Amino acid sequence: MSAADHWNDHYKQGKGFRPVAEPEVDLLAEHLGPGNGRRALDVGCGTGEYSAALHDLGFQVTGVDFSEVAVATAQDRQGERDGLDFRLLDADRGGLGLLPAGEFDLITCRLFLPFVDLVPTVACARRLLVPGGRLLVTTPVASAGAPAGSRSVCWGGPERGRPLPPSHQQTTDRRRSDAHQSVRASGRTRIGRRS
Repeated sequence: MSAADHWNDHYKQGKGFRPVAEPEVDLLAEHLGPGNGRRALDVGCGTGEYSAALHDLGFQVTGVDFSEVAVATAQDRQGERDGLDFRLLDADRGGLGLLPAGEFDLITCRLFLPFVDLVPTVACARRLLVPGGRLLVTTPVASAGAPAGSRSVCWGGPERGRPLPPSHQQTTDRRRSDAHQSVRASGRTRIGRRS
């Protein structure tokens, strides 16, 4: 079974990936500011939630994924909106090379880079960015207590070389993010703390 077949089956079963939580959207707004029509490419967009969040910030977004089912689901869930487009494209098989150079102000790779050949994918992303453009990577980070298997797919793992410098990192607490998502789903607006 190919990777595309695996993900097509995953999405056919109605499964998603990790939902985009409010703290993550807040970080996008804080670090990117208003999109003001700037062009963004969301690589590995899945069912389009992250693309939609960028669009809501004012970016003109193209989301790409190699799963036909994910792209169809993204188009269906996000509807037809000016400045929000989804395309079938395999970034790990040279698909990014089909896009015009210097086209995007922002390229996002949310929970995507650990699954592809890192060096050519990042090199191609660089070619697609305008001068001064940004590449935003969201990926799992290995904590000291994480099992070895989970550390192997994290940025900065032994097969990836050095970790990113602290100035290039923004770490969030997944448990807190997941808690926010659960509270929003229940219709509540606050998370209390226990003493």
